[in-house]
Amino acid sequence: HPGRLLAIDINPAAGLMLRASEYADFGEFVASDSIAFLLSFPGAIDLLVSDSDHSPDYEEREYEAARPKLSADGIIVADNAHGTDVLYRYAKKYGKRFLFFHERPLEHIYPGAGIGVCF
Repeated sequence: HPGRLLAIDINPAAGLMLRASEYADFGEFVASDSIAFLLSFPGAIDLLVSDSDHSPDYEEREYEAARPKLSADGIIVADNAHGTDVLYRYAKKYGKRFLFFHERPLEHIYPGAGIGVCF
């Protein structure tokens, strides 16, 4: 696919894999707040992987900032769907489909997380 990855992190020291390897040919690291970046991003977004501030308020504002930029077939993937119902509510509000994948580790102290997909 001719797409390009934009990795956004508020920490300017992040993004080492994109800056110091062969992956730099396929993507770019941007040191910024996710919402601020999404609001100013001029292009279309085909896939948004949300792994930022996990507060429900921030998560909701991030999806709303991305919404006008999502392509017709745009997909949002969230790594915090086990902790909030924000992506589910977003999908329902805009007539999208929602899938939830629950991680269930065996014999581990952590009960598992959940990935949400909105399409």
